[in-house]
Formats: sequence, C-alpha cells, structure tokens
Amino acid sequence: LGPALFAAGIGVLALDFFFVAPQLSFTVSDLRYLISFGVYLSVAGLTASMAERLKRQAVQAHQREAHTASLYAFSQQIGAVSDVSSLLDGVTKQLSQTIGAETAVYLPDESGALRRVHVSSAEAIDGGERVREEEVVVRMVYEEGEEAGQGSHTLRELPGRYLPLRTEDRTYGVLVVRL
Repeated sequence: LGPALFAAGIGVLALDFFFVAPQLSFTVSDLRYLISFGVYLSVAGLTASMAERLKRQAVQAHQREAHTASLYAFSQQIGAVSDVSSLLDGVTKQLSQTIGAETAVYLPDESGALRRVHVSSAEAIDGGERVREEEVVVRMVYEEGEEAGQGSHTLRELPGRYLPLRTEDRTYGVLVVRL
C-alpha cells in the first residue's frame, strides 16, 4: 500500500505541476482538480489492496496444490503396499517430505522392548544421550497411549512430537516427528 500511494502521490504532483493551470507550479486554481487528485489516490489504494489480496490467494493456492500433490503421492504409495513394513517406511518418508522434519517409527519387538524400525533419513543418529532420552519418552507414550512433546499437554518443552499409533483397543507403536 505504501509504495502504491507514494507512486500515485508522485503522479498527482507531476500532473499538477506540468498539466494543471497555472502550469509549472503546485497551485490549483480549480477545485475539481483537487477532487480528481483525491480520486486518483483512492484508486491507487484500492488497486494496491486488491493486488495484495490476489498475491495472498496465489500463495494459498500454491500451498493447497502442494498439499494435494503430497496426498496424491501418498495414496499411490499406500495402494502399492504389500506389507506393514513397507507401509510404515512410506509413511515416514512421505511425512518427512511433507513437513520437512525427520520422522521415525518405534514398534515393540518379540520381547516387548520398543525398537526404532523405520526412519525417514539415513542420517538417523544411533546411540547418544538424545536417543536415550527419546526412547524414555517413546516408552511413556507407548504405555500411556497419549501424545507428548511440542504442541501437546505433556512435556511441551521437547523439540519433537511423539504420537501413539493406536486403535480403539491398543497401542501398536509410536510415531516420532523431530521438529
């Protein structure tokens, strides 16, 4: 809005100086020109606000298109799935691409211990204090069946989001999104 009003103001001053009697001065002898100048400035403001709204709508349309393309690619992956392992692998990779964060899935093994079975990137860190802390939170989320981490009511200060993979009767694993 500012640049549009500035350009319109310069245009009005140039029009007044070069074409409105008395020429080569900024004085206006006819009141109708002052009304015209006000209309020019109003039209410039209206045009600028409409252009800003159009630009915002174009950005939103682009975001919706990217979201729809991501959902379409994911639906194609799900249609080609033959087992749970490839489904979880596709989910972690697609989720990682869509939101731009590393994702992982923890599932219990035969002994009941939770193991990280799928990760979105090959750069997943093995060992270290961060992974041990993550495993403690994953165990808590698995046992309680409630989400934790950023954006939830439990352990909000954590940099990730921990979501239980559950149905009505039980929890099957935990999805970790490292924000």
